Amino acid sequence: MDIDQKIIFHNKSKQGITHLIVYDWNNSYSQSDTPLSKKLYDEYNLSLVKSEKKKRGLTKVNKISSGSNELNWNRIQGSPDLIKIFFSEELKSNQKIEINVSYTLVFPRSKVFDYGYVNNGSYTIKNFLLRVTPIIKNISVAESNLNLDDQFNTEDHISMNIEIPSNYTFHCNVNHSESEINKLKKISFETNKIKNLTFFIFMNNEFEEIDNEFLDIITNEKKILSIKSESLERIHTFLSNNFNNYSKSKLLLTKKYFKEYSLYPFSDLPTYLKVFDQNSINEINLFKIVLRDFIRSSIGFSDRKYFWVRSGMEFYYLEKYILDYNLNLKIFGALSNNFFVRNHEISKQKINDIFNISQLYVKRLRLDQRISEEAQNLTRINYRLVNPSKSLNAFKLLELYDENLVDQTFKTLINDKIIFDDVEDLKNIFKSASKKDLNWFFNDYINMTEPLDYKITLKQKKILVSEKSKNEINVPIPIRKEFINNNITTEIVHLKDTYISEHNYLNNLKKITVDPENIFVDINLKNNHLNFNSSRKKLKPRFFTDIESRTENHIYYRPQFGYNFYDGLLPGFTLTNRSPVSKPFTYIISPYYGLKKNKLAGALSFNYRAFIKKNIIINYYLSASSFHYNENYMYKKLTPSISYIKKDPDLKSNKYTSLRFKYYFIDRPDTNQNEKINNIYSLSFTKANPGGKKTKFLNFNFQLNRDFIKNSITLYYRNYFSDYRQFSIRFFGGKFIKNKTRNNQINFSIHNSTDFLLNNSLLGRSETDGFLSQQYIRQEGAFKSRINPDYADDFIIVFNTGLTIWKWVEFYGDFGLFKNKNMNILNGYDLGIRLNFVEDYLELYFPIQSSNGFHPTQSNYLNNIRFVLTFDSQNLSKLFTRRWF
Repeated sequence: MDIDQKIIFHNKSKQGITHLIVYDWNNSYSQSDTPLSKKLYDEYNLSLVKSEKKKRGLTKVNKISSGSNELNWNRIQGSPDLIKIFFSEELKSNQKIEINVSYTLVFPRSKVFDYGYVNNGSYTIKNFLLRVTPIIKNISVAESNLNLDDQFNTEDHISMNIEIPSNYTFHCNVNHSESEINKLKKISFETNKIKNLTFFIFMNNEFEEIDNEFLDIITNEKKILSIKSESLERIHTFLSNNFNNYSKSKLLLTKKYFKEYSLYPFSDLPTYLKVFDQNSINEINLFKIVLRDFIRSSIGFSDRKYFWVRSGMEFYYLEKYILDYNLNLKIFGALSNNFFVRNHEISKQKINDIFNISQLYVKRLRLDQRISEEAQNLTRINYRLVNPSKSLNAFKLLELYDENLVDQTFKTLINDKIIFDDVEDLKNIFKSASKKDLNWFFNDYINMTEPLDYKITLKQKKILVSEKSKNEINVPIPIRKEFINNNITTEIVHLKDTYISEHNYLNNLKKITVDPENIFVDINLKNNHLNFNSSRKKLKPRFFTDIESRTENHIYYRPQFGYNFYDGLLPGFTLTNRSPVSKPFTYIISPYYGLKKNKLAGALSFNYRAFIKKNIIINYYLSASSFHYNENYMYKKLTPSISYIKKDPDLKSNKYTSLRFKYYFIDRPDTNQNEKINNIYSLSFTKANPGGKKTKFLNFNFQLNRDFIKNSITLYYRNYFSDYRQFSIRFFGGKFIKNKTRNNQINFSIHNSTDFLLNNSLLGRSETDGFLSQQYIRQEGAFKSRINPDYADDFIIVFNTGLTIWKWVEFYGDFGLFKNKNMNILNGYDLGIRLNFVEDYLELYFPIQSSNGFHPTQSNYLNNIRFVLTFDSQNLSKLFTRRWF
């Protein structure tokens, strides 16, 4: 798209300026190292890194001038989607300047993004123009595109004349006129006070329009088009009643946009499940999007910097809408009445309960972030759901503290459209709506990083309320008292240390609860109430899993199935206290019955996790298991361990350091008595930074037994260095300090993992030929071809490399030196092709050349193909959740 643009800028500040910064967000798609690309690959989205240059976006600036003077300009270092334009002389206060810009836009392919070129020759584009960034108190508020749909604009006057081929259909979020001359469609419009500009330009018009007295929406999303008229009327009525300045505006919504900004996780539910009233769910999601658009067009502050305010307002009115119109469906929909679910806690929860459930989920994992965190620093789950929910609760707390504070503040922010960028200005807006002290809110509450844990106890006829997590914050907290005569009182107290209540009417008290509405989302709800008329909490069985109850403890039971080549299919069941929401102490007991051997097998584990700090964890673990490892023998394994894990305080970072001590007791009945190795002590140190684009990994392992001392080091580096080109290199070095064993399984393996410590999920643990023996584990030597020797009982040095040839097709090469006792040093190599479908989960290795010769000409070639296949549920879950946390 070729554009000739005129920018008229009026310096309304009290000082002269020498330059302007303008948005050029289309150019954020131009390189693999833009802020946009970096954010995406931090979330394991490699769409820009892997895309070819011709499929990326690009802005080519031809000329920038003012009058007859050509102006100097440059792209800001590190932010190629921001342009700085320099004036030939200072622009004084209240002066205007006219800038002419000639540029060409090349739009990216919109297969992944909701922006750019669609395969059928059409375009969906938003905020693609060069626009001056807001200047507040003489400072440009310039933000790069991070795929958050949050460009901060002031209300500008925009007029445009556009020419497109006549066989295209044009849609825009402002009213426009069209005429056709010489097979060209001429489009023009002029609008005042517009912040965001969106175009749909389609060759084959797949969009439909809803245009009635309530809403004006152009979309290709059938979920929107199917919404009933009375639902559209409710949306319009609610917004009109709650906002004085609301008026119907035109919205352009794609399928991707509707899914991205609907209420998660209900945005991702396929319609064929039929568990919800689809009209109600679609109505809620559409309301949320219309509300979001209205708030964003009304506020005068950066959505990114003050995301907690804007998203909290959105969720505040969203919950109000759901409750006002009785749309609070069960969180499980029709499944809530299912025989297996209807007695569960989750079956009682409504849709808006997802706000608190999601908060508790991430708090227990210590993955929550402070309320005031800026949007670009939030993890995906916190951005989509958790932090807006926390902001909603923050505003509920303010309402309890001062009834009219929230309503008056919201009216000021939306109706008055005050433009600001300084947090002090925001504080003053809140403080102007209340006569009460709000320092606790801005200084403590919204910057709190540790989860709260209120505890209530009865001691010597005194009710004591304390905060166990020692956050040292002073916040108002509601305490509700219920009496035998059914009277209920609620008081708001500032709890800094310990709240003490002495009651001469203690015998009349039925129940006392701290934070009865769970506004703070306490990480342990079981200890923040006293019920004087009930006994201890009961233990109740629940099928499969459930969320926690305040008054009950649960044990979950569920069918379980496993498989290995020797036991065959392993039907069984699991007893556990593990639930979707993490707990400090968990246990899993899983007995199985092997149908092939007609024998019992199984595993159990106990885990206690202690958070020293939010990013420092000490993990105590004990596991035991027993399965067949060949046709006639079962192993018995007992493994206690203790781990110290330190993560990066920045949750967007994947860096971590760990130190683990582990003891192995392993009994293998088929091993000769003088070759048995039962007791092994292991100390392991790991420092790693895994990521979508780049991974760094260091591990040192030390193993000790009466008969051997074994140590090793592993270094691994992987990086995308150009378009769709990945390079990886791994170094493994190992040395026996002492080795008096005669058991090859403890030696360093060259190509087939012995997995002597039984740490890996192998389909055929003892197989030496056939399909199951071709399973590949990247450990120790990690060769793909079966070269000689099989093991090294002295030392080993190996390099493993890989290089992308095309998309998921890679070249691999391995080289190593191997030393066995009383023998010369040997070397070996192999080369081949790797099909890297999903790294570490699904891979195939095709050998070409190795120390054993040229493989394709050998008769047993198919037996030399190796595969990686992961069935382990925990590993598989990481594949789908890693971009969210």
